[in-house]
Amino acid sequence: MDRQSGHGNASIPATDSLIDALYEHAVSLDDGCSWCELLARLCNAMGASAGGFLRHDLPTQRSLLRHRFNIQQDKFDARNDALAAAERRIDRETLSCEGRVVFGRDQEEDRGSPPSDRHQALRSMLHNISGVVWRNGNQAYLISLFRSPDAPPFGPHDKDLLVRLLPHLKRSHALRDAIHRDRELQESLTQMIDRLPVAFLLVRPSGRVEFSNRFAQSMLERGNGISLTAEGHISTRFPGDTAELKRLIRESAMRGNGDGAANGHEEHFMISRGPGRLPLVCVVHAAGGLRAMGMGQREAGAALLIKDPNIESSDDLASFSVVYRLTKAESRLTQLLVDGHGLFEAASKLGITKNTARTHMRNIYSKIGTNRQADLIRLHGRLRMF
Repeated sequence: MDRQSGHGNASIPATDSLIDALYEHAVSLDDGCSWCELLARLCNAMGASAGGFLRHDLPTQRSLLRHRFNIQQDKFDARNDALAAAERRIDRETLSCEGRVVFGRDQEEDRGSPPSDRHQALRSMLHNISGVVWRNGNQAYLISLFRSPDAPPFGPHDKDLLVRLLPHLKRSHALRDAIHRDRELQESLTQMIDRLPVAFLLVRPSGRVEFSNRFAQSMLERGNGISLTAEGHISTRFPGDTAELKRLIRESAMRGNGDGAANGHEEHFMISRGPGRLPLVCVVHAAGGLRAMGMGQREAGAALLIKDPNIESSDDLASFSVVYRLTKAESRLTQLLVDGHGLFEAASKLGITKNTARTHMRNIYSKIGTNRQADLIRLHGRLRMF
């Protein structure tokens, strides 16, 4: 057993367990609690009473305590001030190498005798061990552990343990950042998809729905042409439509298993809703390697876009106007024309003269490349679909 550290080889299994904890921390959603728990386990393994994850700025020689365990912020700030006033600076060479571990005063340059009233604050440096997790320009990220002044100082065995942990700290932190970026991207995509005025679903080859946006959830809950079985599979009002839809889903999933060239293939399908109601228009698109937004395993599946022709979208006219670069006046006239109003009736509703309406209409037709109201309605309807 190492006399200085008070730890023997029995701590190695504990370190293996701690390495596992680092990667468990990487996938944790609760940043604050997981860091505190991780630091607590690290302190326990190293026989430390407190610990922190620091960002040290080389130009200013100030340390920012990002996460802490058993460290009071005000005392940490006072220690920072005491070190600065005593001109005790962390050696740049010490922080230039990732994975380096140093003890207490070994990491500092003594630039003067500290005042006696600050001696107690500096004395704790004898019971400190720090490791450089990684370096980024003028900033170094450190893990620092502390023992009380009456405890044995850290020794060579403690250094060996921390050296072993540092690469895993760096890798787990990089993994954590990557996971968080993926989650943020997924949340952004989900928010964007939720704004679509169409139902969007990700479906496994079996027909099980793994993700649905808000519009789709509303349709499923109301049984508006589509619904879910008790097992979570998509279903329609008529068994024949359900069988055909599932066939298209399976075929799309098979295409998605290819080299990606077939992922642009899509099938159109009409979902009947009974007498007196227009059918839902469904597009089944191959989607290979689905994993995000509910698809927990990487597996080919299908993406469904389902439009209810009875529901208007407030974004329809805006999208049409952007595509064809219509002015506000032209957009207002377009809306009335596609609603079936004649030119003069539309002019009256807008409070403009017939000549002004004719001018707007000529400009609209010129921009969309037609000279018939029927073509205008057809183009607008096509854009409304998706």
